[in-house]
Amino acid sequence: MRQWLQSSVLLVLGGAALLAAPALAATANFNATAMIIGPINVAPVTQLSFGSLFAGASAGTVTIDASGNRNTSGGVTAGGGSVSAASFTISGQASQAYTITLPAATNLTSGANTMPISIAAADLSGGSTTRVTDAGGNDSFSLGGTLSVGANQAPGSYAATLTITVNH
Repeated sequence: MRQWLQSSVLLVLGGAALLAAPALAATANFNATAMIIGPINVAPVTQLSFGSLFAGASAGTVTIDASGNRNTSGGVTAGGGSVSAASFTISGQASQAYTITLPAATNLTSGANTMPISIAAADLSGGSTTRVTDAGGNDSFSLGGTLSVGANQAPGSYAATLTITVNH
């Protein structure tokens, strides 16, 4: 009986050793990364200028395209002066997409007198408000607009401050 007891004890101890054996497990390491994108900057180079205009007896428009070309229609006649599209430089992260938010329609004013100005994506060089910086993180674009001149618009120097926003 003593031998049977010893065998039973060995069997129980051996079985317990099998139950206490370590499980087959594996581990793996992994990396976590993040990139902080630097700010994007926009700076004006030239201002949008419609030049000098003659207002006629009927209303009309003057349009400056993204290349700085002026076109008049209706009762508006070009009168010379400096004409230019607004142009901007962008600096930021290399090869980074960004969007341009154009200014809302507003008015140029001269005292109590106003003329509506509008700027649309079609007035933007390339025709799109989504762009990408180059490998150096730079880009540039120009922007035209359309000015509505009233019939017999009052003479004066008209101006407005418009804002564009760039976001990436």
